[in-house]
Amino acid sequence: MRGVLGVVLALLLFPAPAGTGAAPCVVQEGVGVDGVRVGSPIARALAAAGRPVAQVIRGTETVYQFAGAIYRLTAVRGVVQRVATRQAGCATARGVAIGDPAARAVAAYPRTVGWVRARAVEGERLIFPFEGVEFLVVAGRVRQIEVFSRTAAPPSAAAPPATPVPGTAGAEAEVTVVELTGRTEGNTFVVSGRVRNGGAPQALFVEIALLGPGDRPVATGSVPLVPNPIGQGRTGAFEERLTLDQVVQKVRVVVRSMNRPARALAEAVAEIRDVRQFAAVVERQLEVTIPPNPEGRPGGTVAVVTNRSALRVTGLTIALELQGTCVIWSQPPPPPPPAPLPTPQRTTFTDTRRGTISIPALDPGTSVEVPIALEGPPGACIGPGTQWSVTWRVTGMAVEAPQ
Repeated sequence: MRGVLGVVLALLLFPAPAGTGAAPCVVQEGVGVDGVRVGSPIARALAAAGRPVAQVIRGTETVYQFAGAIYRLTAVRGVVQRVATRQAGCATARGVAIGDPAARAVAAYPRTVGWVRARAVEGERLIFPFEGVEFLVVAGRVRQIEVFSRTAAPPSAAAPPATPVPGTAGAEAEVTVVELTGRTEGNTFVVSGRVRNGGAPQALFVEIALLGPGDRPVATGSVPLVPNPIGQGRTGAFEERLTLDQVVQKVRVVVRSMNRPARALAEAVAEIRDVRQFAAVVERQLEVTIPPNPEGRPGGTVAVVTNRSALRVTGLTIALELQGTCVIWSQPPPPPPPAPLPTPQRTTFTDTRRGTISIPALDPGTSVEVPIALEGPPGACIGPGTQWSVTWRVTGMAVEAPQ
């Protein structure tokens, strides 16, 4: 009996760390996950979460990753700022659990104003700044729940918005975009910037639009500013990564209040002048075909290249490999009379060729027919009607703005 009592006392005095995952964890919006609380010293949080499996230091910020109920801790200057979990069975005080549909997360906070839907590398983020909770949604279901300090409760959403008067120093008139940049990174376009709030403290987010020719949107997104809310005279930063499949000519951002998101507080547009960074995008918008019946030339010796991008291509060289299948009929030698003529023989050939093409310049939306510099003599399929398939890769090119 004494041994059993000792075990019970040990469990009461020394509860299992949150990282063990021994039982479903409890997520408290704006507070923490199990024994790990936002605002606590990192030493206390690590004692509750257990030993991390990875650690990344970025300036004053340190991110710890775990293998248990606590998935990630983010600390700044030794103080916990965010706590995330991905463990099945973890649920918020409103009943949203890992694995729930995204609609369940939205329905759990029906009276919350100013929540933001933003893109993420894995899926999308549902951010509730006034509740202190964020949901990562992948394939329509909650994959991760992250807790952070609540933003101060906003005024009632039912209150009519104040109309700023030109020339006054109202909070909405004092929001300005002080920096806006955009750049490509592989298949993504990174938009970053800073916003200054010269009025009363407020929680803000930005809507982002990447614009192509004719200011046509080619990608959109939204992201909250960090930190949030932004105090008077302070600035907040943002960064968002959008999938890139078109040439971007401009970036437009609109700053909105999380409390009254229908109102635009500030807007800025930045032109993307360095078009060379879109070479990989332009390459994916090139098309190469082999015409079956080129006029005045044997089949499989000419290629048609089309530029479907918004930029001019110069110094284009492409390596090709062609495969064609053709049928050739031949007449065997006639036998001595009076034997009948033999039936013509049908032979199918597969013709593989390699070569290169060179184009000095190709304007946007245009096509050009160019001869192929073959590595050897043409094969058997030189007549009309051969259907050619082609694989190709760009070996050299540059891009520039249309002339």
